[in-house]
Amino acid sequence: MPIMRHTMTVAIMESWYKVGFVFSEADARAKAVKLQNEYSRIFVKHRCPKDALVFTDREHNAQHYDYYFSPGAMRIAGPLVLSSGGVPCARPDRNQVTLAVGSIHCVERVLPGQHD
Repeated sequence: MPIMRHTMTVAIMESWYKVGFVFSEADARAKAVKLQNEYSRIFVKHRCPKDALVFTDREHNAQHYDYYFSPGAMRIAGPLVLSSGGVPCARPDRNQVTLAVGSIHCVERVLPGQHD
């Protein structure tokens, strides 16, 4: 089984992941803040990798809030994201998200494309 486990690990590290919070659920806002803070600590511990960015929805919805973790973010914090309910997702539309953790100078590298 080690080969299968390695393959799954590689697939996770090469994919975008999303963690969503529904604010009607108990403690959802606190959980969202905790996730961002824990990821920020991991990000700094790994010396702020340029490809390890996290984005959030540009338009904040009072009901729901999503965090999008780049493949680089998954490489350094996969267990955190997965334990927080992370699921694979498509690369987000750059015009629909804003940077939550990482350097603004690296966004083009991770999310190439036109930005309004």
